[in-house]
Amino acid sequence: MPSILIVDDDPGHLEFVAAVVGRAGYSAYKAQDSAQCVVLANVVAPDLLVINLAMPGLDSVVLTTRTRARGNLTPIIGLTDGGTGLQPESKQTFLAAGATRLIAKPFSGGDLLRLIDDLVGVGFASAAE
Repeated sequence: MPSILIVDDDPGHLEFVAAVVGRAGYSAYKAQDSAQCVVLANVVAPDLLVINLAMPGLDSVVLTTRTRARGNLTPIIGLTDGGTGLQPESKQTFLAAGATRLIAKPFSGGDLLRLIDDLVGVGFASAAE
C-alpha cells in the first residue's frame, strides 16, 4: 500500500488531507512542520509528499530543494493558498525547487486523489468517491 507524507502547519487541513488519503487506501503520515517531515521521511520513505507551500520555519521551498539535493525523486504535491495572495513567483519558485505539481486550496478530496493517483499510478480515486 503506497504511503503519503503530508506536511501542513494547519492541524485542521492536515487532518482533512490525511482522512481523504486514508479512506482511499493510502497509508497517511502527518507532519506539522518541515523538521518533522525530514525525520518521518527518513523512517517511512514515502511514495509521495504533500507539502503546504506557506509554512513557518524551514519553508516548503527549502524543504523541497534539500529533498531533491539528496537525490530523492519522490513526487511532491504542493498545496497553495488559492485566494490568499500568494505571489505567482512563489509558486514558480516551489516548482523550480522540485515540486512535481501544485493544487490550490480549497480543493475537493476527489481532486486531490486524482492528482495523487496520477503521480503514484495506483488508481484509488474512483474507489473513494
